[in-house]
Amino acid sequence: MPKPKHRESKMPKRVLLELGISREQLRNRGQKTPLMLLLEHTYTQPIETIIGSGSLSDIAKRTGVDNTTISRWRKKLGIQQRNGTNLPS
Repeated sequence: MPKPKHRESKMPKRVLLELGISREQLRNRGQKTPLMLLLEHTYTQPIETIIGSGSLSDIAKRTGVDNTTISRWRKKLGIQQRNGTNLPS
């Protein structure tokens, strides 16, 4: 069964709160989008670790986030690609 695609701009704060992301995390998110916070919560790793290792297509397949979005996030956060992966299979 394929992982669902996540839509970055359609993630209401109510959903994030129901998933266990605190109001403080939402207030102090800095440059992070709600979808970035959701991935951090899901993988229990910083977004920089999640999107900084491996190819765009590999990360996209594992997270369900479009590779174009991951590329924009890397640019936005100033992340260089590293070899290897830190995501569970």
